[in-house]
Amino acid sequence: MDKIVITQIKENNRRIVSRVAPRVRGRVPLNLKNSLRPVGKVVIDTEICKGCGFCIEFCPQGILEFSDKINKQGYQYPRVKPGMENLCVDCGMCERVCPELAIQVYEANRVPPEVVSA
Repeated sequence: MDKIVITQIKENNRRIVSRVAPRVRGRVPLNLKNSLRPVGKVVIDTEICKGCGFCIEFCPQGILEFSDKINKQGYQYPRVKPGMENLCVDCGMCERVCPELAIQVYEANRVPPEVVSA
């Protein structure tokens, strides 16, 4: 395991304190095989969506995109990218940033992290 040295300087007496800490990158939880990750289902009411794109911009997983279709009001609405349906982590960010309240996110199920890792 790689180690990094952390150095701190105290302002009062200019003393240097050094210690060795383990590198935290690439760490894996010990109970990863026993844990389950939530999978969300994004439901978009296409008729009230005004195509602002906030949901697409703020989705941390990047699973939303604009569809090729338009609704009755003439706006292009978002959709889940094909093949990325299981990558939604049910965070609800798209639901919170939608000014028209056109998006709802439901927890569909829970799966092991290995199944959905891309």
